[in-house]
Amino acid sequence: MYKVKFADRYYTSELSRNRDAYFNESHLIGVLKLEERRKTKNGLAFALCTGAIIGLTYSSWTIAIIISTVIAIFIWIIVRSFIEKQINLVTEYAEVYYENMIRLQRDLNHEVIEPFFKRYITIDQIDEKIPNLVNYINHREKLNLIDDDIKLMIENYEWEKFEEKINNSIAKLDKITTTNIAKMLLERFPNINFDNHNEINELLESFENFQKDNKRYCDIDILEKEIFSQYKVQQAIEFGKKLNRNNSNRLTIAEVENMDGFEFEDFLAELYRKAGYKVHITSKSGDQGADLIIEKDGINIAVQAKKYSGKVTNKAVQEVVAAMKYYDCDKAIVITTGYFTKSAIELADRNNVILKDQKSLNILIDSIL
Repeated sequence: MYKVKFADRYYTSELSRNRDAYFNESHLIGVLKLEERRKTKNGLAFALCTGAIIGLTYSSWTIAIIISTVIAIFIWIIVRSFIEKQINLVTEYAEVYYENMIRLQRDLNHEVIEPFFKRYITIDQIDEKIPNLVNYINHREKLNLIDDDIKLMIENYEWEKFEEKINNSIAKLDKITTTNIAKMLLERFPNINFDNHNEINELLESFENFQKDNKRYCDIDILEKEIFSQYKVQQAIEFGKKLNRNNSNRLTIAEVENMDGFEFEDFLAELYRKAGYKVHITSKSGDQGADLIIEKDGINIAVQAKKYSGKVTNKAVQEVVAAMKYYDCDKAIVITTGYFTKSAIELADRNNVILKDQKSLNILIDSIL
């Protein structure tokens, strides 16, 4: 450990200095500008005193004024040059810190950051596990990072994924218009509550920042109005479907039974979204026994979807119990279009796993749609 002095502060390392420069850049620059004014005032006072002494000594106020002015200008140039150098260093240190953290994040993306986001899905989970992630990275990389360092990496990782998602979505649009972009955002961000203005504003702010770094596609104020308009259209269509839907239980299940396995997973995801859950669809391969992770009121639930016409065995229960532990969930559910064997029901009872067979699924559908 060694101390580094910069802008009248002592730091235990170059990393802590650069980190402070990044997170407190405007404050440090403000402090330096105040220091510039203070030293300039002191320099001016010194120049005036020197001039007064010379004037009294040689009885020549003309010479005194000239010397005072020269001294004042010289001091002002020295002070300004020093402070500007310090301000430039603040910016430089902040840039070095950001570049180093982003470089480290990208080095860790595949083996650390991506697995972290696959395992911990909700905001509360991520915030809770950041200290564990810090400790793991420090142990793995022999570093001395703090929570703020990892939060910066996470923010950048999320931003890169956001940019990737938007770029891919815009590339698929037949025509780039404000209306199509509004529809795209509604489709691509189903977990956002579009009745909540704060959540809409966060999405619009992110999209505006995306446009600053890329091509400008539309006016944000117009886009906000279009999102609201398209959302109302979607609500009207969904409400019309509810009114006109055939409420026959047999027909509803028949429609679901015509889906394939992936369609059934997507159907359940949309079903739980409409029920007010935040939904994460796990990877189609390597899902660790859970097809969906749903969250509501801070409760995380691992869901396994079984598109079966027959009976589901206790293997499904074993898999979802393992998934519940793997994804740090509080509960687990197995949902099927068929039924469960006796051994599956017994194992589920012992492990507090909720089973939803064809009858329970139909009740769930009727209660939501």
